[in-house]
Amino acid sequence: MSRVLPLFLLLVALAACTPGRVPEAPHPPGARTSPQGPLLLEEVTWKLRWEITCRNSGSKPNSVRVEMPLPQDRGGWQTVRQTSLQPAPDRQVTDSFGNRLAVYEWNEIPAGASVQARVETVVQRRGAAFCPDASQVRSPGSGPARFLVAEPGILADDPVILRTAAAVVGDEHNPYYRLVRLYDFVRGLDYQLTRPSQDDHESLASRVVQCSDAAGLLVSLSRAAGIPARYVAGVFLRPETPQLRIAHAWAEAWIEPYGWLPMDPTMGRFADTRTTRLGQLDPAYVVAWEGRGSRGFAVQGARDSEVGLVLHQELVSRRAPSTPSLTLPSLTGSRDLTPMLPTGRALELLKKAMDPGLDPPSRIRACREGLKLAPESKALMRALVVASPAGPARQALDAELARPPSSSNALFGRGLLALEDERWTQAEDLLRAAGEDFPVQHALADLFIRTCQPRRASEALAQATRQAVTFRLAQSAANLFADLGDWAGLARVAEEAARIYPASPEFELARAQALFRLGDQDASEALVARMRIARPGDGLPDAMLGLLHLENGRRDRALQLLRRGLRTGLDPAERDFFADLARQVQEMPDQEP
Repeated sequence: MSRVLPLFLLLVALAACTPGRVPEAPHPPGARTSPQGPLLLEEVTWKLRWEITCRNSGSKPNSVRVEMPLPQDRGGWQTVRQTSLQPAPDRQVTDSFGNRLAVYEWNEIPAGASVQARVETVVQRRGAAFCPDASQVRSPGSGPARFLVAEPGILADDPVILRTAAAVVGDEHNPYYRLVRLYDFVRGLDYQLTRPSQDDHESLASRVVQCSDAAGLLVSLSRAAGIPARYVAGVFLRPETPQLRIAHAWAEAWIEPYGWLPMDPTMGRFADTRTTRLGQLDPAYVVAWEGRGSRGFAVQGARDSEVGLVLHQELVSRRAPSTPSLTLPSLTGSRDLTPMLPTGRALELLKKAMDPGLDPPSRIRACREGLKLAPESKALMRALVVASPAGPARQALDAELARPPSSSNALFGRGLLALEDERWTQAEDLLRAAGEDFPVQHALADLFIRTCQPRRASEALAQATRQAVTFRLAQSAANLFADLGDWAGLARVAEEAARIYPASPEFELARAQALFRLGDQDASEALVARMRIARPGDGLPDAMLGLLHLENGRRDRALQLLRRGLRTGLDPAERDFFADLARQVQEMPDQEP
């Protein structure tokens, strides 16, 4: 029985845990956006205070200049409600990257004395999920042209960067799919938090990066591939464990007509899928400035040891949309797959080909024999593609299916091969040409989920579920809404899936989490209580509920439930995760310093 879904949801929840304050009642953040705009999901309002202190540790008076970036509005998903500066700065300027800076100049600071500047701001952050349609993507035009050229820290015209970008994107011409390839390339590099910052050449040579390296390299490669891109920086908040709150850098790419799409290859490296970090940001991200060449918080005239920068944070409010943001797949459709399967001897061969204990050559022979009897069976064609190992075998199968006369099933098989080889544009074209039946829609939904096109994925899932429902399809629908943080959609999908597959607890767990995040804690508690009775040896529901209470700052209740889950029974990976979390909760101070 699969337990992947609930664990993934728990990790998503952990990344957004917040202390102290009970969230307000669920409330939609705003009206639906246009197809070109992002979905605006969960809304979190933060009160942030940056304090920078400079101490003159020398024996003579010293002069210091300080620049403090001021967070700005960004595309509807980050809104600055108010900002105050103490003391008043000498002046405010705008740098070449468009950042607003408060500038302080202190002259003749006495030996042993300190000076301090503080910027306090209230920032409203919305979870933003862009919903690109790769088939509608166009050339960027001249508007963002300045984000295509080299600049300090961005080596867009460097021969090594140009060659690397060309090798990564290959023969893919669609700008969005080119971006997906580049993102995956940088996401695949090794990560080391404590590594000193390095330039793009060093990152490519070492294959090891930290967040600023990954963001800068992705911007350079994107510009070299003809995709406007920019570097952004700020903070990634982990309120439930203040010691893990980190300064962070990521990137944005301009995709016409959708605008600036966020992408975080660093956090994406730790995600189960690329969906959660390409084309969307959860409310944990706050942008403070942009431009790799920008100095951000900068000090002149003082040694590093004399400068201290501290961030204080407070959660003001939290709201989740009460209605689904995407097209909601209905899982009440037919679950009778018989009309889609071959009959007689061909069906026996399909069952043989799907036997995981059979060696690949035998599975391939069974598929080919079955296709001779049922040449239009998409089920047999899918089994053949899955059984064929990557490399020459798939290339040979692709060439064989491309020979005329073509058929709907041959197009379907070639589309699946292109999908497995990540030839995204070709895969979509071939699958579209193969028809509109269940196997095609299921494959298209898989393609759109893999390439971070949530609106199209939801539409394909809805069309597929109108024809038939499988466990994998229900799981794909739940994962899509969980990845987005669309809790209203997840609650409805998980409720239907739990009715259809009552023996699979992951759907009930997903629904419990969604209800909790929507503010219906009583319903979530009651659901977990029923699961506790139905599955007395499974501690995961209690452990998950403990993590959810941790989001709301109820640490005593969270610790009680985490301990109950650990006593009841967990898989080894679950036990390690929750045992470590319980230790962190127990060690938390009563109040954040």
